[in-house]
Amino acid sequence: MTLSKLVRIVTPFVIALSEIVFLFPLLLTTAIYALPAYSIPWWIISLLFVFVAPSFIFNKEDSFRRVFRVVTAVVLGFAASVVIWLLSGEYFDIVPLFLTGIVAAYIADRGFQQQQRGWNTMASPQFILACIFGYVIIQPLIFFKLDKLVSYMPLLNGGGFVTIIVFFILTNERHFSRELVDTRKSKASTMSRNRNRLLTGLLMIVLIGFAMFKPAHAWIYEKVMMLLRTFFSWLDRDAPSNVLVEDEPPPAEMILPPVDSNSPSLFWALLEGVLIFIGYVLVALVAIVMLYLIVRGLYRMIKLIKEKLLEKNAGTGYQDTGYDDEIESLLNASKWRNRFHNKWTDIILRRQSHEVGWNDLTTNGAKVRFLYYEWFKQKVKNGYSPRTYLTPREIVAEHTSANKLENSNSKELEDFVVTYEKVRYGNEEPSNDIVNRFKSWLDQIRKKG
Repeated sequence: MTLSKLVRIVTPFVIALSEIVFLFPLLLTTAIYALPAYSIPWWIISLLFVFVAPSFIFNKEDSFRRVFRVVTAVVLGFAASVVIWLLSGEYFDIVPLFLTGIVAAYIADRGFQQQQRGWNTMASPQFILACIFGYVIIQPLIFFKLDKLVSYMPLLNGGGFVTIIVFFILTNERHFSRELVDTRKSKASTMSRNRNRLLTGLLMIVLIGFAMFKPAHAWIYEKVMMLLRTFFSWLDRDAPSNVLVEDEPPPAEMILPPVDSNSPSLFWALLEGVLIFIGYVLVALVAIVMLYLIVRGLYRMIKLIKEKLLEKNAGTGYQDTGYDDEIESLLNASKWRNRFHNKWTDIILRRQSHEVGWNDLTTNGAKVRFLYYEWFKQKVKNGYSPRTYLTPREIVAEHTSANKLENSNSKELEDFVVTYEKVRYGNEEPSNDIVNRFKSWLDQIRKKG
């Protein structure tokens, strides 16, 4: 079985599991009050297969009437409920069977619509908000009416938290896609999307941290109290076990009210609070140090990867047949030079000029491109920051108007750039005399500059 086929099989079950999580309050309430306790997990598991059944029975391109879809969903839902009732061995009760069948039919209909319209359409913000509202409503009902759900509170809290996180992620992605002007997969849009996802992930981590605060608080409190009990029991290990207590005369009548002997003293209460606070501080310090080490390691790793990619791009700027993207590589080199330092440009240019030389070129077109690259490289070394939207003629015009040396050779420079454009954009091959003339002229300019 290939990986793509396995993904196609597993994806509907993952979507079905997300639907179960979204609708978990409804499903759990129906199962607890309509099914025997040992049949609850099997009925919920059967809903996964009820949801994915339309994906395996029908094709996505098939079109059906709404009546056929509803009838199919009802048949699938009641069939699953009847099978669970038969396997449980319980006596048939029409009302619970009807309730479980209706809920299972709704799940089957959701699966049918998902198969036809796609999960992105079915998991709309309105639907997920309604599911979150269901998680909120069921919390007070547990303590007033639905007392059987008390033991399932951790599952309900976890499901509600997962639903909120999924809602945040989906809403953020959809909002970003709508606000994105450039719909193409450009570098800028990719970087913006990755930055947006990173910030969303950090927000989710903060929310998870808040959600885990109460369990962490209980765990830390329990551990600190256990350490205190162990410490005080160790201090009392040498105390005599049997101490003779002398008979004391009955106490005189006290004017003040009696004090409860079981209540701890103020000193021990303060000591307990101080030790618990110290425990919190130590745990927080350990967490901060670990987070700092992780972030620093990730930053160094990303920085190293960027440097390696920069060197790789610099080393592969040319192909064996010529200089297909030599100006684009110089533009990138200039950008990195402006960001880091001039030494990055020097390293890049040294690597590029070292790999391919004049004697390695076999065609006159490649030699003309090489000469233009050498001229352009000299301008970059002299501090010129090229702009990506300028054509070769516009770049030459800039230098001619701003540089006296270039202005004195404007005629040769214009002929040179015209020849370069014919080579690059017209795939023309100049003669040997033209190439040698441009090479001699460029060598003279380099010596004067």
